[in-house]
Amino acid sequence: TFFRINVDQIRSLTVPLPPVALQRDISLFLSTRLNQYAKVESKTQASVEMLRERRSVLIAAAVTGELSI
Repeated sequence: TFFRINVDQIRSLTVPLPPVALQRDISLFLSTRLNQYAKVESKTQASVEMLRERRSVLIAAAVTGELSI
């Protein structure tokens, strides 16, 4: 079945909102967490790049005979 909703029905909906102070606290908490996650992501990306570089050097050393496996 297909249910349609009109503008008047949307206007009559009750949307619960926490108090403004709580909204600010939630926003601050989420911003702090997102910043922490961004730092972890950045460090992880740097580690992955360093490992890729080391892998390339290791492969090159093995191919040129500088490294015996």
